[in-house]
Amino acid sequence: MKLGKVIQQVLSEPLQKRGFEYHKEPDEWLYIRKCEYYKEYIAIDKSNWNKNAIRASYYNGSDSISSFRLIGIRGEEWHFYEDETSLRNTLNLILDITINQALPWFEMNRPEDRRGSKLSELLSEEMIKQSKEFIEKNGLNVAILESLKDLENILLRDPKEEYILYSSYYFGEIIVRHLRGEWGKDENGLPIIKRIGGHEAFKKNPYKIVRSFLDYPNSGSIYDYFKTFEETVEDL
Repeated sequence: MKLGKVIQQVLSEPLQKRGFEYHKEPDEWLYIRKCEYYKEYIAIDKSNWNKNAIRASYYNGSDSISSFRLIGIRGEEWHFYEDETSLRNTLNLILDITINQALPWFEMNRPEDRRGSKLSELLSEEMIKQSKEFIEKNGLNVAILESLKDLENILLRDPKEEYILYSSYYFGEIIVRHLRGEWGKDENGLPIIKRIGGHEAFKKNPYKIVRSFLDYPNSGSIYDYFKTFEETVEDL
């Protein structure tokens, strides 16, 4: 039984009908759908430690989620199977989750279109310099998580666009330091934090989170977002 062949037999046709193209990478099986200014990914990979185990992840360049999280199950990562029959059953379950939960999730979590904005310059030498000056001037400290609460107060007092950009850099540095994330760029060239907690599919857009806090301050603080990411890393 070849795992990749069975994956294609079960998933390829129904996903292709929904606009996803199959791509084989060295360590995973990808289905990618091109949208106007971003791409949506369905990734299937196998465990290097658990026998007969696969997982399904969904991401769009700024947000990501697992098949288990989509159906409200925390602390689970891998789907297990015993033989080809149970593998096909597992893949059909993943397909059902994809169609009924993941596709609506993609629709509700479209990345913000920031093409042509200063956000694309966030990791430039000059912008990093300005961000560090903002951090120092306001007494913020990457080593202290509670500083995120100070950042929130600064933004609520004066939500200038340049402050939002500097704050996005600071929040990104917090994730890098405390959750072992890495700076990178999405397919649109916009800055993100990738490989959060060492997990390839766990990516976040710090600007989007800072902006969301300002737009909907009663829905959750930047500090709360971080604690949620921390819990997710522990569960993965």
